Amino acid sequence: MTVLQHTLEVVKTMKKVVLISLFVLAITGLMMAQNWSSTVDVLGAHQNQGRGCAGCHAPHSGSFGAGQKGASDTGSYALWGQDASPLYGKTIAFGDNGSYVEVLPNGIATG
Repeated sequence: MTVLQHTLEVVKTMKKVVLISLFVLAITGLMMAQNWSSTVDVLGAHQNQGRGCAGCHAPHSGSFGAGQKGASDTGSYALWGQDASPLYGKTIAFGDNGSYVEVLPNGIATG
């Protein structure tokens, strides 16, 4: 066996060893991440006047869940606290200097 053949066999073996090692490390990292939990509040104090998660994240009940006011259907259909009532019945012109016109419905039930 020549030195070149021996070197090629060693390189081939090392490639396999490195690949298996990386796979084992990746799987180990995923397994450890599944079991991790913190004993402290990792986000720290939030100055959101006691509103909890709704202080930053709009709940699925829309703006009503975040303590805001709006139309009677606000939050029933729009997800992130969006109040679409100011857009009811409006006409929007866009593209090519307003040559494309979209007339919005008068309410959520008429759309």
